Amino acid sequence: MKKLVIPCIIALCSTACTTTNMLTEQEITSRYESVAEFQQAFNMAETSNLKILSPTHYEQAKAKLEQAMASAKRGKESSEKIAQEGME
Repeated sequence: MKKLVIPCIIALCSTACTTTNMLTEQEITSRYESVAEFQQAFNMAETSNLKILSPTHYEQAKAKLEQAMASAKRGKESSEKIAQEGME
C-alpha cells in the first residue's frame, strides 16, 4: 500500500502543476477590451469580403487575432498589445 501512495502523490502533483485554466471567449472579451475590439473589427471585415479584396491583409489580421486569442486564453496581458498591433 505504501508503495502506491508515493507514486500517486507524485502523479497528482505533476498534473496539478501542468494544468492551467483557460479563459472562455466570453471571459476574454470582457477582460481584454482591445482583443474584443479587434475580434469585432475582424468579424466586420469578414462580412465585407475583405478576404477577397485584400487576401494578404486578411491573413495577417487573422494570424494576429489567433495569436491574441491564444495569449488571452492563458490570461496573458500581452494579448492587449498583440490585438492593438493587429488593428494597425
